[in-house]
Amino acid sequence: MAPRWFVALSLEINKISYAHFFAAATAYAGVLYAMGLYYSALVFFFTMVFVLGITGFLKLTTRVERRADCMVDMPYKNRAFPSGHSAAAAFVGTMVPYTIPFYSPVGLYLFSALLGVFVLTVALSRLALRAHTLFQVIAGIAIGVAVPLLAIYFIDPPLVDWLLLSF
Repeated sequence: MAPRWFVALSLEINKISYAHFFAAATAYAGVLYAMGLYYSALVFFFTMVFVLGITGFLKLTTRVERRADCMVDMPYKNRAFPSGHSAAAAFVGTMVPYTIPFYSPVGLYLFSALLGVFVLTVALSRLALRAHTLFQVIAGIAIGVAVPLLAIYFIDPPLVDWLLLSF
């Protein structure tokens, strides 16, 4: 059983919805755009949409039931795969260090380690509340990491420049 303080933290994390995440990530992309980091803003925003879309699509199509001993009342009992909270946290942990210009490798490493702790905390909170199984959490993290890495690898900067100039 998880300590009381972690269960309390997990219950607060559980209150974050797709709408909250979408609003915060869109605001972050807007800040990047306002800073003149157009490429990073565009890649961040569209990758976020893909992560949310893939996660939502899998939740709707697989219809995996939540654990019977789930500690929180979830509105949809049959949308447990994959963990959306874990996917969103892993997305943030993968994309934010990519989009922020760091002037020192030490700053990048420390910030990335801090985000790693954040991702681990969210993943463990899903397990502590028994909202997901370990497999569902790992699948969410895999989506949250794989989609941004594929986007970073395959999105061609000249294509992004063309999109930015077209609109």
